[in-house]
Amino acid sequence: MWPSSVFRASVVWPAAPTLAAYRSCARYGLGRPILSLRDLTRQPCWCYATAAALLESQDSATVAGFGSLRIGEDLTLALSEQHLSSPTEIQSTAIPEILQGGDVLLASHTGSGKTLAYLLPLIKQLKDAEAKGAATRPKRPRALVLAPTRELTEQILSVAKGLSHFAKFRSTCINGGRTAAQQAKALDAPMDIVVGTPQRVMHHSQLGNLFYGDVEVIVLDEADTMFDRGFGPEVRAVLKPLRSKAHPTRCILVLATLSKPVRKLLEDEFPKLRYIETSSLHRAVPNAHHTFVPMSGTDNKLDRLAQMVQGDQTKLRRTMVFCNTLNSCRAAEHFLGERGLATVCHHGDVPFEERKVALSRFAEGGEDSAPPVLVCTDLAARGLDIPGKVDHVINFDFPLNPDDYLHRTGRTARAGASGRVTSLVQKRERLLATRIEQALQAKLPIDSLTNAPNGPARPNPAKAAQKAAQQAADRAARKGKRGASRFESPANKGGAPPSRTESPVL
Repeated sequence: MWPSSVFRASVVWPAAPTLAAYRSCARYGLGRPILSLRDLTRQPCWCYATAAALLESQDSATVAGFGSLRIGEDLTLALSEQHLSSPTEIQSTAIPEILQGGDVLLASHTGSGKTLAYLLPLIKQLKDAEAKGAATRPKRPRALVLAPTRELTEQILSVAKGLSHFAKFRSTCINGGRTAAQQAKALDAPMDIVVGTPQRVMHHSQLGNLFYGDVEVIVLDEADTMFDRGFGPEVRAVLKPLRSKAHPTRCILVLATLSKPVRKLLEDEFPKLRYIETSSLHRAVPNAHHTFVPMSGTDNKLDRLAQMVQGDQTKLRRTMVFCNTLNSCRAAEHFLGERGLATVCHHGDVPFEERKVALSRFAEGGEDSAPPVLVCTDLAARGLDIPGKVDHVINFDFPLNPDDYLHRTGRTARAGASGRVTSLVQKRERLLATRIEQALQAKLPIDSLTNAPNGPARPNPAKAAQKAAQQAADRAARKGKRGASRFESPANKGGAPPSRTESPVL
């Protein structure tokens, strides 16, 4: 005999489904109601046998996948509602590790699902503490998530909001895209999770709008970017009071690339850090086709770019064009626009609200016309999850280092989709491009490659496999131990141009 709550859920679903009804369905193996509320309200009654069969077919995969990770019934239902049934490699590995506690580093290629990999166990632990009597107070969040850009903070908040419909927690975002007064008002309410950029979090802390006393966990998303590109002092200013508490706040670091200098820096900052790295780290996404186009001194890069973009727009493809500098970005956008090709721009000189509109236009496109080409700097390469499929990434300017190549090319071929990458390669870039191409053909990591004449030679698959095995053994032996000595990256001299191994202007 089925309980009345299940009977009500499967036969006559109320106009406003309750969480109790969802829970009853899940408890008796039915999962969530598979039909949308719009469909359900069109029907006066549903046969239990039909509903049960549909529910079982929809949710069995989710229960078997994410349910086995012990993230809780509410979060499993939230994932099922979003049609997420199977955890990715980083999610399967990271969620149990984070649930164990302690400082953890997640490193996996872009688009591998790292946001859910830390949000799911984080929310589960907050809900467990709440069940034991933990309270959420105004201006005192229980978890803090830092990210380097406004777009990424908004994206993280969107993922959190999608989970909160079932798990019932409160979250907000504080960044430079909204007024401080609006954000202060939001912080006046009890808030479980605050997502923000380091500078804006510091600002609200100094104004007395935000206190760290109740923060149990802090997440540094794109941690390599924040420590490597000028955010280090601000991040340390936020970390200092959290790490000096009687019960230090736990840290979760999230990266898509992990260079040796960044690794050394993090090992000293977080001596008990546990590393979780996937097999795809520092490897290009598997379903992307990479083409390297050599450019001679007489070739016109802008003409070649226009030819490729024209072909993409004829076939209604969604295309991103990456440039190394703002001037290069403007030149490419102007040249394409003069030839009647629709473009939108995304770089640091474009106001935040305009960037949001540009990304929306790029993601949506038109029914009978190609989306505008997104001409951008590396600001669009990290942490940005663009709705819809990006068909083609064009490196109009070749990336200055392998990490940037990985981040840029990770915009396409996401979540199992296919994609294309085309790089225009000038003479001064040919050495690094050749080394990257050879590593891609051998399916080897590219993080250690350089443009220096005495840099790593052509990859040797046998030696690389042996080195990878040794690194895995070293990581296993290093868990919980004190890291290497402090690493300080030298500051740029004023007015000096960046070296070929440095990151470009955003």
